[in-house]
Amino acid sequence: MLRQDPARHLAAWAARQFGAAHGDEIAAIQMEYYRLAWERRPEFMGWSQTEPTRQVRTTDYVRSGGEEAELRLARYQDIVRRAEALEKKLPAALRDAYFQLVLYPVRSSANINTRILKLDLAAEYAKQGRSSPNLYARQAKEAHAALVADAATYNTLGNGKWEHMMDIAPRRLPVFAEPAYPTWGASARRGCGLVYPAPHSLEADRLPLPAGRSSSRSLTLVSYGEQAAAWSVRPDARRVRASVQAGELNAANGYEQRITLQADGSKGAALSLDCGGRTLKVNLQVQPASALPGERERIVVLPAANALTGTGAPDWEVQPGLGTSNAALRARLDLPARTAAKLGTATPLEYRFQTRSDGGATLRFVAVPVHALTSEHRLRIAVQLDDGPLDTLDYTTVGRSDEWKQNVLGNMALRTITTAQLKPGAHTVRVYALDPGVVLDRIDVVMDGAPAYYGMPPKD
Repeated sequence: MLRQDPARHLAAWAARQFGAAHGDEIAAIQMEYYRLAWERRPEFMGWSQTEPTRQVRTTDYVRSGGEEAELRLARYQDIVRRAEALEKKLPAALRDAYFQLVLYPVRSSANINTRILKLDLAAEYAKQGRSSPNLYARQAKEAHAALVADAATYNTLGNGKWEHMMDIAPRRLPVFAEPAYPTWGASARRGCGLVYPAPHSLEADRLPLPAGRSSSRSLTLVSYGEQAAAWSVRPDARRVRASVQAGELNAANGYEQRITLQADGSKGAALSLDCGGRTLKVNLQVQPASALPGERERIVVLPAANALTGTGAPDWEVQPGLGTSNAALRARLDLPARTAAKLGTATPLEYRFQTRSDGGATLRFVAVPVHALTSEHRLRIAVQLDDGPLDTLDYTTVGRSDEWKQNVLGNMALRTITTAQLKPGAHTVRVYALDPGVVLDRIDVVMDGAPAYYGMPPKD
């Protein structure tokens, strides 16, 4: 059981409960539900905690300017759509069970994320002078109403079999309380504009695209000052296709249109939009191709299981389905503890990557929160960037310390090394296990000027 792929286990369970024809789709929905919850569980979305109970605050999902929160909401919307579509295919006798076990947890998780993130996005977009905050606040209020309605439905299942079972505000914790829904006045700014995915970074004014392969990127067309405006994609677009070709920015859509662009990776990609009497040229920048993992928004993401070791990784074991990378590596439980000075012939995990930016960088070594195997052990790794010195990183925490609590809230333990300058080109990171039981999720190479993502940054 412990060595079974979680996706296969879920598919087998769902097939037994709801029929073989639906097992794989239910498992896929639930795996995405668990991946989203792994990064931040619904009950932790208020960025509050217990022991002691604290009030909610703005989530870290909007630190980068909103794109990370938008992508999280889109993922939730997708699994809700799929779960609702599957419900219609089930016989009536199975729908109560399906609602209880699949649809209710998926949709309620989506709704609490929507209520919280829409309000955070409303406040963030108000700071940016955008016209959508009032729409986002209304959508947050609608999400709370949906939470109440689904809990009422749950409590009437089976002719009242589960009456009083479901409560949308257990222990009356602050994260579950219905919030206030502010309103905002129109910005003094006028005219149409483009908002790129990383507005608080050095790439705030551009949309980088990888060369030599297809890619998908999103940007938002905005009419400031709550002014209605017709818009359309100009016919001279080259090597890039917009998901929406024309429309109107008005109160119904918050005077905004999110547009997904599909690019083929060729040089010369170009796209312009006509909006409210102006022509807006999208600043597309095709970046040089690389055979190695490279930057996206000035960040390189290296999932732990992607280590390149010619002789394998004898000191590590893959943990299927675990972590943001979906396949974390755990240092063998029978690994003898050692120091960086006594590695001998130990084989490291090795990660090669390519950078194009020139400047300082922070390497974030993201681990899964665990306690040391015994009181005699610690949770250490040794890391090396290129031919630099070995640095020892220690994830050890004791008991229910404040650091442990924060690690559990986000399902990540973080240690970093910094370098004043990481020159453009190919680089190598090596990771050695010094103690048994360390669980490595991923490595983020974050160049100075990158957006401040909370979870795993986007990667190609």
